[in-house]
Amino acid sequence: MVSTFRVSTSLKCRPPQHPPKT
Repeated sequence: MVSTFRVSTSLKCRPPQHPPKT
């Protein structure tokens, strides 16, 4: 359960759909 929560936060922190602004 904790693992899933951590993964969710990671995805929310930096979504793959949003390209990195260099």
